[in-house]
Amino acid sequence: MHLQTKTVSALDETSIRGLTVIDAAETCLASDGDRFLGAVSNALVGNSIETPVFRVEAYVELQSFVQCLAAVAGRAKVEINGVECGAWRALPVPAGGEVRVLARDEAVYLAFSGLSGRMGLVRPGERFYVNPVDDFGVELAARYVPPSLLNEYFSGGAQDALLERILRHIRLACEMARRGAKLVRVKVGGKVFDVWVEEVG
Repeated sequence: MHLQTKTVSALDETSIRGLTVIDAAETCLASDGDRFLGAVSNALVGNSIETPVFRVEAYVELQSFVQCLAAVAGRAKVEINGVECGAWRALPVPAGGEVRVLARDEAVYLAFSGLSGRMGLVRPGERFYVNPVDDFGVELAARYVPPSLLNEYFSGGAQDALLERILRHIRLACEMARRGAKLVRVKVGGKVFDVWVEEVG
């Protein structure tokens, strides 16, 4: 598979070339591909949904020299500093942290806060720009895809409508977290739902 190579020149003023590829196979930085997975991974870390993401068809291992956020959308094994983490949620990456993603069955999409760099296949030693995150804050707990929407995705739900609902969920959940609401998981009719509860006083 031949991928066109180009460089993204418009960088955010806060971007730092702080992300280095340790090892990779069948991984590229792309702004095309699966629109749904790319958009979800970007939304989870607070990026525009058009921001480039790593499309991982086999595996990639990277080290971030700044504190930042990462997120994976798709079926994958995800590790940060050797500790297995879940996909479909924002993951805090400490300065010096190593992120390893192993795709299962099909390509997955890996986003970092403010990611940019040379488009195309990635090589060991290559460096990319990311936006440092000084404080993960209260929003971190809100940056995830809830089980009810994940079940719909894996059941083959209409992706355009589902994407809008996921983006809306992340936006509203972040607003609730900033207002001090607490996340509560409830079971109704055999289904699990996440509810944000705000104290009124």
